[in-house]
Amino acid sequence: MRPILDIRQFLDTRGGLAAVIVTVVVTAGLAGLIGLIQPAILPDDAVTFSGPAVAVTFALWIMMPILAVLFIASDWSNASIQTTFLQRPSRGAVLVSKIIAVVVVAAVVVGLGILAAWAATAIGGAISDHGASYASAGDDVLALLASSAGALAFGIAIAALVQSTALGLVAALALPFVVSLVSPFVTAFAPDWAADVFSLIDLNTATSHLATGDLDALDAACMVLLIVVPFVFGVIRWSRREVG
Repeated sequence: MRPILDIRQFLDTRGGLAAVIVTVVVTAGLAGLIGLIQPAILPDDAVTFSGPAVAVTFALWIMMPILAVLFIASDWSNASIQTTFLQRPSRGAVLVSKIIAVVVVAAVVVGLGILAAWAATAIGGAISDHGASYASAGDDVLALLASSAGALAFGIAIAALVQSTALGLVAALALPFVVSLVSPFVTAFAPDWAADVFSLIDLNTATSHLATGDLDALDAACMVLLIVVPFVFGVIRWSRREVG
């Protein structure tokens, strides 16, 4: 396994480096924006860590699957996977190495996101007459970590299964977008059985319940359906797919 090599190869490509830079810039930008506007929107309250943290969580929820797909599936799309397997014959080791590599990069990005939320809260508190509050920081960070981990795991599973950058990006972006769009209507208007069925594809809610300790059977089933099942089939396909 050579995760350091995989990280270097990923960052040496313009697409990979751009994805990391965009993720960091968007995450920090959203955190800073929320931190700065909180004093204007809530002039009588302290600037809380929750606002920037939610912004960071949203940005990472979108960007984590993108990083995973680009890391794992790009070699298949640009046909360099044949060279990779010639240099590193163990397909399983290559996949594990790429997963380790994307987890390391994701951890750095998440860490920078948390620092950005912390700094945005401090700056907003300096502007506000009521200072900054980090009372909920522990819960907010836990929710951020659970959301980012779930999104990253989903992206890894999808990338391993489809082994195509284009298809992987469509799947990784379309499902969260559709779920977030439909979720309020399901909550408000759908019968209980329909809401239960919908919860099987609502990974965001499942990870938030995981963070708060409220994970139930439907949340666990959602994670199995969206992460474990595609990953298992992806590993099988990764080991058997013909190259060339």
